[in-house]
Amino acid sequence: MNGALPVGSVLLTRGLLAEAKCKRCGDLETPLHLFLTCPFATRVWDRIPALGKPEVLDVSSVRELLISNSRMVNLPPTGIGISPIYPWLYWHLWKARNILIFEDKSWTEAELVLKVLKDARNWEEAYRGTKCPHTHTPRKATVPQSARGLSCFTDGAWDPIFGHSGHGWVFSTPSGVELKHHSSNRRHVAAPIVAEALALNVFSDLKSLIHLLNSSSSTVLLQSIMFDIRVLCFRFEFISFSFVPRLGNVVAGFLAKAALSLLVTPPVGV
Repeated sequence: MNGALPVGSVLLTRGLLAEAKCKRCGDLETPLHLFLTCPFATRVWDRIPALGKPEVLDVSSVRELLISNSRMVNLPPTGIGISPIYPWLYWHLWKARNILIFEDKSWTEAELVLKVLKDARNWEEAYRGTKCPHTHTPRKATVPQSARGLSCFTDGAWDPIFGHSGHGWVFSTPSGVELKHHSSNRRHVAAPIVAEALALNVFSDLKSLIHLLNSSSSTVLLQSIMFDIRVLCFRFEFISFSFVPRLGNVVAGFLAKAALSLLVTPPVGV
């Protein structure tokens, strides 16, 4: 940060008579200490619902910290999709530091995380309102998808013990010829419906999820995923979401369970 942030170590280099130690733990207060290595900051990071969070032992500078932040993935229960959480985290860590120093007041880790998530969610809602107006919706199918173009059958498998999930996709032609299939897995998925939504493209054997997509509604649990799906819909001239019985979705189901089995033994499916 080139000394732009007036923390204790920076004030010392400027010759100012200021306390250079962190008021929380007594260590030298540097930007990296404030944002990551201070025990308070570390506990705050532990509470942030995201994957790919920075590890204290892997980061030696603020530059490395910011680079590592680009790999973070928000977890669905937050309701935050494309918006990065870390700028709000740094802002509130800085605010909490100043409030502690100048007002002798402190926030708990939980209080700070709630402020971070609230601001990130409010920013994303404002962004959606200006960039993705709800008046524009993709055209719905008037004839079966199989008669109009490519079909994508999807399925998800979920392990309730560890919270891992597997996902499978199968692309086929209007005549039913399989073109391509793919599978993946993911750790820390909140619920079975989230596992289905993470894989969803066109056809699914989960009626409740298809209903949400076709009704333009959502739930707190699926808010960020539904937003991502609907944004992607704008790229298609034609798209539909349809329910298919489980017996008609066998291949995608097998792929999803096979992907989950790579994380969990024995695999548990939905």
